[in-house]
Amino acid sequence: IELSILATTVDFTCLSSQSSHSLTTTLYLVSTTAIPIEPDSFYSRMSGMPWWVEIKTTIPFCIYYFGSFHCKKAARLFQSGYIEDLVQEKAHGITVEIKRMQPEMLTICED
Repeated sequence: IELSILATTVDFTCLSSQSSHSLTTTLYLVSTTAIPIEPDSFYSRMSGMPWWVEIKTTIPFCIYYFGSFHCKKAARLFQSGYIEDLVQEKAHGITVEIKRMQPEMLTICED
């Protein structure tokens, strides 16, 4: 049996026209089993790496990076617009992958 404990401090602020109230509390999550981590879960978002849409085309032979996004769902939401633009530019062999990374270049094309 594995014991997992996650502790995080959360600050709550309630603002009104007359006053402001703050509360700081620590939340604990305790588990006696391993918890599978989904790629777009709270835990993976805490890793700090942004999400990017990587689109590869065969004609022209290019790799495009669009981003950055705070979560995978946001990247997925915007990917269709990027694909649509490439189709209008007559690109072929389009493949898409959404991944955590920090690209060094946003467009890489073979001349």
